[in-house]
Amino acid sequence: MVVTSLTVKLFDGDYSLSSTNSTKIYVNLDIPEVAQWKETDSSDDNTVKLIAPSSTAITLEERMVTNRKNLAEIVQAVPNAAIGVKFTCKAVVSEVIYDYEPFYFACNNRDCRKKVVPRGNKHWCDNCKNFVDYPLAKYKIHVEIEDHTQSASISIFDKEVERLLKVPVTEMIDINAMDDGFESVKNILNRLVGLEFVFEIKISEFNICNEDGVTSFTASKAWVVNEEIEDRHFTKPIEEPKIQKMDDNDQTKLPGEGNKATYARRKEKEISSSPIDYEDMDDAPSSSGIAKGKRSRRKLISG
Repeated sequence: MVVTSLTVKLFDGDYSLSSTNSTKIYVNLDIPEVAQWKETDSSDDNTVKLIAPSSTAITLEERMVTNRKNLAEIVQAVPNAAIGVKFTCKAVVSEVIYDYEPFYFACNNRDCRKKVVPRGNKHWCDNCKNFVDYPLAKYKIHVEIEDHTQSASISIFDKEVERLLKVPVTEMIDINAMDDGFESVKNILNRLVGLEFVFEIKISEFNICNEDGVTSFTASKAWVVNEEIEDRHFTKPIEEPKIQKMDDNDQTKLPGEGNKATYARRKEKEISSSPIDYEDMDDAPSSSGIAKGKRSRRKLISG
């Protein structure tokens, strides 16, 4: 049996293997490597030896904070940045752009992986110059992101999209083929709107402004923000308390600060328009007293 694309994990002092989305299992595979392995002496020492990690290896945490910039700084750095330079930025997805389907089909040649185009009932790879029998389905979405400095459009591909959406691309294709499938697809993609991520942006020759002046990038990685990591590496700015200042024309001033007449008229209007509940007042006049007062006023006027 041959198993591919596994990850090694250490748990409670023991190593274990875990499958991934790319894991494949082959039984009695007819290839020279398997035949050679079968012919080896079983008495040979076949113990798996662990290779110590290189000192140059970078951890996930280091990768998430390396060369952190805001969007404005990245845009300014593009003209002088070398191809392949990576930046990280923390930004919020403000919009999903639906200018094309969120998936495409690619050549299954490991050295190619370029987009294929349909020709009749087949798919053609223009890079390999041949037909592809079993093209690979891959994600590609286009979103608008923003931080406190500016906004930019960014493309996210394949496994990064699948990891963020938690929906396999094959399932998304099936959903899209259903009645009202496009609306269902939009609803799934719109889950990203309003969420904050750390994007790893790799500078390429295509990172230029388009005719509308919108800067476009490609995210090589996208991670959900880990606040513990952020707090360890970045100091949050202390916001000064906002004090509201009043000028001489402010109509909300108190009586002792000017504009007394306006204040008095407003209070008089509030009092006159407020209903009075006589039942709740200890010194509320009786109904007979009120009537007597009215008769007194009529007498005064007639006299």
